[in-house]
Amino acid sequence: MPRGFPRASAIISHAHSLALSAQEGIGEIGAQIGIATGPCHADCAFCAFAFSTTDADDYVMPEDVLRRYVRETTAAGDVSCISLMTINDTEIDVLLDAVRTARAAAPSDVVIAVNTGDRAPEECAELRRAGASRAYHALRLGEGAITWLEPRDRLETVRGFIGAGIEVYAGTEPVYAGVSDREIASNYLGGMQYGFRHGSSSAMVPVGGTRFSRQGVGAVSARRADQISSALLLSTFADREYGRSAITEASTAGSGRCLRSSPGARRGRRIISRRRTRRRACRAQGRGSWNRVTAGSGRRTGRYAVSAR
Repeated sequence: MPRGFPRASAIISHAHSLALSAQEGIGEIGAQIGIATGPCHADCAFCAFAFSTTDADDYVMPEDVLRRYVRETTAAGDVSCISLMTINDTEIDVLLDAVRTARAAAPSDVVIAVNTGDRAPEECAELRRAGASRAYHALRLGEGAITWLEPRDRLETVRGFIGAGIEVYAGTEPVYAGVSDREIASNYLGGMQYGFRHGSSSAMVPVGGTRFSRQGVGAVSARRADQISSALLLSTFADREYGRSAITEASTAGSGRCLRSSPGARRGRRIISRRRTRRRACRAQGRGSWNRVTAGSGRRTGRYAVSAR
């Protein structure tokens, strides 16, 4: 319906009331800890850590720092979940070490979750054994067009998590200006088919320097974001488990300043991975040759040529 239509306000108000009633006015508090950052080859158009946006150094949070953050965050007893966040191409050993550290430092009733890149089924099983019992893994709006990730790989990772006994939370995000209502609804409702435990909706927060920023792609208004999340919640409210988390605050995923190399970014253990070699090869041969250096396949070359920056 039109954004200014009176029923839009009624939908927002009704969804808000239902959500409060269903949860008896009690919310859940979760904490997110970014444990691994650096230029990411998923190259999401909206993210400050995209390869085409930043040349920040790779960084992994030291174990003693992560342990202290987990203990301080859970000390008051009101946090029910700690989510460990990484960029897409963080090595699995780095994530496994972080999960083990967080699991050992957190109270037993606090859930350890991961928000990471695509993983093979055996890696999902390793994460479960290390102590992770929840994952956030979304098939984002525009996946494969505004990102370098394949939708089928995202869904394969979801199946891997579920097969390993890890419950999967998802989000219809990032909601930005120009995304159709049909695409939003299809993405959200499709989550039930894929087996996601929860669905949600999050608006994009504009970040200067990203491809979206350079291309003039704007954010939706707060009211429009409320209308979307409210309509989605009402569409699945009968399924309390899936729909109860549909109303969320605007996502800050990918927000922050565009990072540059600095002494502070060099602290901590480095990610020992292939990314540094790939980055050097890319810069030596030109931006367009990155695909041939890293993909080892011609299937993405055409799409990259179309979306080359």
